[in-house]
Amino acid sequence: DSWEVENNATKAKATKISLNKMYSGVYCEQFYNATYVDCFAVNLTKGVTYQLNFDNYQVMKSSSSLIFGVIDPSGNKISIGNGKISNNITYWNITAQKSGTYYLILKNAGSGKGLSYRLGVYVKNLNVNSLQISLSTSSYVYNGKVRTPGVTVKANGITLQKNTHYTVTYPKNRSSIGEYTITVNLKHPNYKGRRTVKFKILPATVDASAMTSVTTPTAIRLNWKKVPGATGYKVYQYSTSKGKYVEIATVKDATYKKTTNLKPDTKYYFKVKAYRKLSNGTVLYGTASGPFSATTKQIVKITNQYPGLCAYSGDKVSVRIIATGLGLKYKWYYADQGASKFTCSSSFTSNIYSIAMNSARNGRRVYCVVTDKYGNSGFSALLAT
Repeated sequence: DSWEVENNATKAKATKISLNKMYSGVYCEQFYNATYVDCFAVNLTKGVTYQLNFDNYQVMKSSSSLIFGVIDPSGNKISIGNGKISNNITYWNITAQKSGTYYLILKNAGSGKGLSYRLGVYVKNLNVNSLQISLSTSSYVYNGKVRTPGVTVKANGITLQKNTHYTVTYPKNRSSIGEYTITVNLKHPNYKGRRTVKFKILPATVDASAMTSVTTPTAIRLNWKKVPGATGYKVYQYSTSKGKYVEIATVKDATYKKTTNLKPDTKYYFKVKAYRKLSNGTVLYGTASGPFSATTKQIVKITNQYPGLCAYSGDKVSVRIIATGLGLKYKWYYADQGASKFTCSSSFTSNIYSIAMNSARNGRRVYCVVTDKYGNSGFSALLAT
């Protein structure tokens, strides 16, 4: 141990002490110090935690009404509380909020004097896991460029200095979709070793504005632009019963065909999310696209039917229907009065059936089968001439 330098009652005459070393003294020797004050000076670094050890503190406090204080470089008194006791040594853990000279002041508020003590300030070894390490962002969206998130390291709420208290090592080739590990190498007095922190580069979002669809009355095919680096896609459909989008398919290519649970002439909403499966099995997902709507086509629908009127022999009678749908084709079938079977007419391929009446054709019955481009058909009513 080293000894205090007497006549150290003021900050100007304070005994300068080094870290990680105990100093002995005699508390408030009257011969040297009529004011009964001992003062020590020690240089501390911002962000570093120190353990202040004081041997015989409890005896001195009870016998001589000891007042013990710590003054920071700005002259402010630091609140340290009563401390903890171990093997008759009272100790406090103090994290320096500023760099500079701190003063440890022992003052006798009573009449006791001449008590011996030991005092020292030690750099405290702390668990490296107690450091707070954060990134400026924990994830990026893939754009083909190298990504370098900023690293912030804090100890007990105080921000440490890069290259002074720690260095940062970034992985190479951090431009592709994946998960990357940053290594924080510690040079801080309280912390030894290293810590790691991870960030991700995620697939880009599928562009809903570039999505297209091909529909029939019973099927919808969605197409979208391939996302660079994606190994597959999740497809979601809005469920009115659940009030949210639910996953309906996983596909590898930038296309999907839905053929179930669809109604004709109905609008449906979809979202698509790209993903990439890494070699270690981890799956990284991009953000889901905005909503994209697709409407199934109408089925063949006969909206109006116009039967012919009764006619005399030699008169011309027309039967007409109106139908909706895409790529419609018409086939007419007829049966004269008394016939039990209908015959397909090859003469009429439009929505109008027209023929001159004679005695044999009077009372002819006709109907039309309308078929759209998807093979869906509709039947007219039986129309009399």
